[in-house]
Amino acid sequence: YFVYAVDTSRLGHLPQLYTPANNGWSIFLAMIFPVFQFDNGLNYMQLQRTISIIFSSITIIPIYFLTKQFFEKKYAILSVIIFVFEPRIIINSGLGITDPLYTFLISVSLVVVLNKRFALVSFGIAAIATMVRSEGLFLFIGIFIMYGIKNRNDTKIIPKLILTIFIFILILSPMMIYKTSIQGDDRIFGRVAETIEFHSKPPEETNGNSGIPFILTGLENFPKYLGWSMIPLFIVFVPIGIIIIFKEWKKINSIIIIPIITMSIPLFYVYSIPLLETRYIYFLFPLFCIISLFTIKKIIEKTKFQNIVMILIFSSIIIAGLSFSEYKKIDYDSQEYGFLVSDFLHNSAKGVNNFKYSGFTV
Repeated sequence: YFVYAVDTSRLGHLPQLYTPANNGWSIFLAMIFPVFQFDNGLNYMQLQRTISIIFSSITIIPIYFLTKQFFEKKYAILSVIIFVFEPRIIINSGLGITDPLYTFLISVSLVVVLNKRFALVSFGIAAIATMVRSEGLFLFIGIFIMYGIKNRNDTKIIPKLILTIFIFILILSPMMIYKTSIQGDDRIFGRVAETIEFHSKPPEETNGNSGIPFILTGLENFPKYLGWSMIPLFIVFVPIGIIIIFKEWKKINSIIIIPIITMSIPLFYVYSIPLLETRYIYFLFPLFCIISLFTIKKIIEKTKFQNIVMILIFSSIIIAGLSFSEYKKIDYDSQEYGFLVSDFLHNSAKGVNNFKYSGFTV
């Protein structure tokens, strides 16, 4: 992401010789980098992390308004607090990768699609999210279904649904054309077709990456990493919350369930390959915050000392979040030292050898 952003910033246009499959985050960084004049790459890397943290922070705004579709103000604030102190979000925010921007765009899209006046804007936001991560295609599918259900009694619903597809494709088209000119396909729909074709082959032709072995790998890894990603804040609240949602089903609950189902499809694929990282699940955390509130509200309503219980839950979330993030935090001082070592070796060494901080050497 960083190298592509720097190249785009210096050239003043998108590179014509290469492009990552997901370049939306890099393009945004390329628009910000020229505003600053630093004398080394490390400062630009820190700027990239800072922007990532900013997007992660402002995600609380759409989370708040999305939560208010289900709960009163005090619970909406609690939902925001859960997200703010979720330790994996805290750590991931400082990495400078696509996740915070992608999560922000997902959250905004889910809020806007519920607004009758601006609902169509959400499909444009979903297109931008797809530039950031190609899995945004499944966000589009989710909000497309939500929009259809919400407006199913509208006599003009079919033309409106066609319009949503047109908006999505129209905004994506320039990037799809650009990627096709470099890589031979748009890396979105072409990637889906390529994936389906590959995994439709017999397992013996794909080294076990298709058929029953492929599905079994996903069935093993997906729930495992989903469970790990929920530690420590969601591991109790989310499973119980899901039970409550279905037990006390209301039509509005589909706002949570539909996008979780559609956006989990690429997650199952990721863990079937397998790519074994919990970070691929983080974009679901805004929805997990809302699901958690179904459990928390039920606990609070069953006690006589509601304010005390809420304070205890609030305190526990903060303590658990900060403790876990402190345990898992990245040693940035060590990384800075590694950058200086890499820079020295790059400028003075005659050969190339792998070492701990070789990733900083450009």
